[in-house]
Amino acid sequence: MRSISVVVTGDTPTATAVRSLVAEWTRVRITEPSLWVREADMVRSDGQPPQVFAWLVDPDGEERVDLFAHLGRFRLDRVRIVVTQLAATTEEADPKVSAVGELVADLVRQALPRDPSGTDLTSLHRTLLLVPATDVRDIDSRVLLPSWEANVVVSPEDRPDLDRSSVFVRPATNYAGHAAAAVAAAAGLVRGVPGGVFDRVGTDSSTRPDDVVVARVAIRTVVGEDVLDVLGRRTLDPETLAPVGPGQVVGWATPASDPELLVRRAANAILTTPEWAPTPEPDRAEPQPEQVALAGAFGRAARFSLHTVGAVAAWTFGRGRDAAERTATRQVVGADVGSVVTLGPRAVDSMSEVATAILTAKRSQLAEALTYEATRGAPPAPTTWSTLRQLCFALADGGPVDGMDTPRQLGQREVLGPREVGPRPGSAHTALDGRMVAATDPPAMRSYLADLEAQLRERKDEVGELRRLRDAAERDLPPGVSDPTATTGPGATGADDDAVDPLAAARERWEADRTAVLERLRAAEDEAERVGTELATFREWFADQACSVLWQVGDDVARRLAACEDGRRAWDGTERVTAPATASLDAAKRRLLRRWWVTSGLGVLALVVLGLVVQEQESPDWGTVAWWTTGIVVTTVGLLALFNHVFYKAFRRYEWEVRTALARQRAEAATFLWRGKERGRLAVLYQGWRDWTEVIAEVVHRPWEPPAVQVHELAEEVVGKLPAAMAAARQQEEQLDLPATLLARAYGAVYREGWAQQAFDAAYERLAGQELLTASSGYLDVDVDMSPSAISPRGRLLEMWQSGSARAMLGEIQAGRLREAVLGGDLVLPLRRVERIGPHSDNVWRDEPEYFAALATSETTFALDVFGSVARTQNRHYAGHVTVWLPQSAHSHATRNRSSRVAVEPAEAATAVRVDLSRRIPPQDLAIFVSPQSWDKHRTAQAAATQDTFL
Repeated sequence: MRSISVVVTGDTPTATAVRSLVAEWTRVRITEPSLWVREADMVRSDGQPPQVFAWLVDPDGEERVDLFAHLGRFRLDRVRIVVTQLAATTEEADPKVSAVGELVADLVRQALPRDPSGTDLTSLHRTLLLVPATDVRDIDSRVLLPSWEANVVVSPEDRPDLDRSSVFVRPATNYAGHAAAAVAAAAGLVRGVPGGVFDRVGTDSSTRPDDVVVARVAIRTVVGEDVLDVLGRRTLDPETLAPVGPGQVVGWATPASDPELLVRRAANAILTTPEWAPTPEPDRAEPQPEQVALAGAFGRAARFSLHTVGAVAAWTFGRGRDAAERTATRQVVGADVGSVVTLGPRAVDSMSEVATAILTAKRSQLAEALTYEATRGAPPAPTTWSTLRQLCFALADGGPVDGMDTPRQLGQREVLGPREVGPRPGSAHTALDGRMVAATDPPAMRSYLADLEAQLRERKDEVGELRRLRDAAERDLPPGVSDPTATTGPGATGADDDAVDPLAAARERWEADRTAVLERLRAAEDEAERVGTELATFREWFADQACSVLWQVGDDVARRLAACEDGRRAWDGTERVTAPATASLDAAKRRLLRRWWVTSGLGVLALVVLGLVVQEQESPDWGTVAWWTTGIVVTTVGLLALFNHVFYKAFRRYEWEVRTALARQRAEAATFLWRGKERGRLAVLYQGWRDWTEVIAEVVHRPWEPPAVQVHELAEEVVGKLPAAMAAARQQEEQLDLPATLLARAYGAVYREGWAQQAFDAAYERLAGQELLTASSGYLDVDVDMSPSAISPRGRLLEMWQSGSARAMLGEIQAGRLREAVLGGDLVLPLRRVERIGPHSDNVWRDEPEYFAALATSETTFALDVFGSVARTQNRHYAGHVTVWLPQSAHSHATRNRSSRVAVEPAEAATAVRVDLSRRIPPQDLAIFVSPQSWDKHRTAQAAATQDTFL
């Protein structure tokens, strides 16, 4: 239950001392945060509600906040208003403080939410707490608030134990601690105690509104790190299970016997799904030969032969026309003047021009459409990411597996460790040049590995070459030098000092060259060793990242994406489909023309000869002449038709080549379109894979954050101010050993089947609530989202995990689960030996349950000086109701020895609280109060006495 307590006090030194003491207890985690209000913190203005400021006391210190702005930050189940009347002296209890508290409570009630039926969604509990010192009398009863749920008078007694004598409550010594303990208990600030000790106190039809109850509060705590905190930090720290993961500590699973095989199977299962599998490349179909009937083939050949006759005439005319145009140009306008004289339109003379025109026309039709369509593509289906996520989670947390066989070994479920599911979040290698190679960038990893291998080869080659130079230098000693390590003195050669020794000069040159080689060799060897060490380190890191399912999936996508980009660049850098070569067709054309010219010439010559022969004859036989003429013509035409048919076959071969080129152009266009779409699809897949790899890795590597170490020792000054009724103890063991069975049970409570999927769902539910995600499409918004923006749903989810807010939230949930297991008896925490500290210590080490259970094993009446004679006669000084909140470890001990009238309830931390409540008593039956009339007379008399004294 989420609650906040507001403590209203006067603006006195005593109130400041009480708040400072509670602040110190809050710093060391004995008490929870609270809000403190004084009359001076209220800013009143006409026509609008007062602005109320408060002092927020939390472990980080004290901070002034706007009360209602702070309350509005949270969804609350309860707000407590505790008006504290500190009566260290009679005059200090001031009805004005009660009036301020009543105003604050009224403002809070106005601000609390209500449902349409008028029921408060947040309950408000109001307590008037009067804390008198010993022997304080004549308190104005107007400090009470009769309409409130609880008006409590704290008994002015301070006992180290209930069966020990009271040390009284003295303003100069223990009053501040006594009041601070009462406030902490009343406001529900004591760590581990669920609520305020007076939350159940209220009014009903059997009570009078102005009745009060007398209360006595006792608190016991152990300073230092709680056993549950140690257990939680150990259990919720994923590093304690590295590198194998939870599979080694849970009973429902076992680590995979062959993780490499399981990783390959899982990666293959993902990559063969339609969302991740490669889309098939378009077929490069060649044109199929057409089937033509015999008559149709003869008809087509005949038509072509007829057309060829005209073409031959045009080609023949064209050759002469070219010569005529050149002559006309030269004679009419002159050569080299930028003009050409033509004799009119002409037939196309080159088949390559025709074919090229056909191919160009086809390409122009496809170019724009291909360029545009290649950049268009449908977004990946939402199941792309849900399939990847669910399979990775199932491999780690033992959840249901879709898309592959459930891994089992000897009937027990096998799970992968976090490092085998995905790279560690933020994992990167620092390269030699200082750049970071991320584990979520497989191409960069492979590129850097190849660069290191190439550098190492170059360095080894350089070292080998320098060693050869060194060996050659040592073999080729200068003349007169037999020992390369010997030195030459100035008089070694017997020459004069002024003379130049040629051998010494050669020796110096040789030594200089050798030294240079040796220095270069040492530098090269050092560099080779540095690169080799870096290569070995990087290979080890590379192998550690590459052994995971997610990395192998991303590497496959990256490879395909690189292949598409290489293919695109190859397409851009190659020549387009061109017309087939026309050399064979041009040769066939030339042969056809030659044959036509020769055959036609011979036919004409034969006819001329025949005409001359007929002309020489006086009476020619015209029948014979006709036969000869017919034979010549038929032979000539037959030969020409044969030549045409030979050219027809050559033309058909070229036509087939053009059709093949067109088909190849269409195939290349389809491939270009496929490659562009596939490149776009893979780019989106790769970017999404990087984001989801980070999220999934966060979930499986560090799903929750262990509680921080919260060990704060109480200062001696603070210990000295603790009241006798508030015992603080320290533990004997500096380092608490947790039994293996306890750890196993705790791990089992945290790592249940499906833990990774459950962690993701809980974090996403929190994100959906914060970002108002609706999943209107039937899929999670993060699965539908394709935007790379940091403010998109997927970007917000990634930021939530990377910032640690998801881990912190899940850590609190899991810590609560461990706490519930302790309270339910499923986890039995080890016992500690503790000793009370401070001036009231008995210097005895006890088991922790015995230390706490002492609060439930005694009964003592309240201090008699609070009660009037009537109340004592009616035994009102007996405790009517006693409640003790004890840690679970002390329950069994307290049950055996406790009084039958003591109710024991669970506490969630190493803190125990006891509150004794009297039956309801009218204020006039308590000796500390005086009626308002008597109070006025008392103040008048006191003022007169003061004046007489002055006079």
